[in-house]
Amino acid sequence: FASVINNKCKSYVSWFPDPSSVAVDTFTLAWEGLCFYVFHLFILLSPVLRKIVDDGAAGMLVMLWFPLFCHLLRSQPLIPPSIYSLLSFLFRNHYPV
Repeated sequence: FASVINNKCKSYVSWFPDPSSVAVDTFTLAWEGLCFYVFHLFILLSPVLRKIVDDGAAGMLVMLWFPLFCHLLRSQPLIPPSIYSLLSFLFRNHYPV
């Protein structure tokens, strides 16, 4: 989910009605055929992975490293350097874990 404040792509889905979003509640949409970018709240890990598997979706998922999910990978994972400021928000100090 994104908003007009934090979206990283032209087309995005928001949690609440947003005049710039293409839809509301991404879990109600079909993901197959889309090339998605997802950087979700960690609490949404299970529903996001379930949606990817159920819809046969392909895209970029930014998440904590869980070796259990290696079978979902279609390429080598990109592991960024360990820099605290990588997980920062415009209006917060850091990403809520």
